[in-house]
Amino acid sequence: MKVDIHIIPEPGNEQGLQDQLRRLEHPSVTVQVGQYVSGSIVDARCKAYALGTCPYVSWVDDDDAVLDLGWIDEAVRVLDRDPTVAAVYPRWKSTVKGVTTHTSRAERTPMHLEPHHLTIMRRTNVLPMIESIRAAHPSMCRWQDLMLTLGQLRHGKLVPFNVIAYEWKLREGSGRYVPIEPEAEAFAHAHMRDSLLRYR
Repeated sequence: MKVDIHIIPEPGNEQGLQDQLRRLEHPSVTVQVGQYVSGSIVDARCKAYALGTCPYVSWVDDDDAVLDLGWIDEAVRVLDRDPTVAAVYPRWKSTVKGVTTHTSRAERTPMHLEPHHLTIMRRTNVLPMIESIRAAHPSMCRWQDLMLTLGQLRHGKLVPFNVIAYEWKLREGSGRYVPIEPEAEAFAHAHMRDSLLRYR
């Protein structure tokens, strides 16, 4: 096993979690199921990322649909071969009420850098960064995943894979996308801008 993929299941979506666990069956993957922390997704992420021992970590939510894990082994080989690569990420699409609203781009440019779920990152880089985000704003719910993935630019390159690996479908009633205090929002945007400046 090379990659720990973390899931933070929300209450009331037990069937979604079971469906996701079936989709995540892969020889190179172990699934770590964390515990939902109401009002603090970043706290839940911190606890989940501390689980497991694989050299690489990733995550996906229980309300999304994983479409393809066939690229995982090649992604791991890229990370194994090149220490300047901090993370590898696939393409994705978002769907609202059955209609595709966005499909991430294949090219990698400062304006079109779209790491999201199933970004595979080095454990040694992830743990201190996610802890620092929680220490700054423990109630961070809305931006912590994008802060973490873009933050990998502080450690090296991000390599895209041209495969649509999952469908993002925010479940109605989900607590993942809730308003946060203005100070946390400002911190998140500053963190992401700083990370992108490292790339440019």
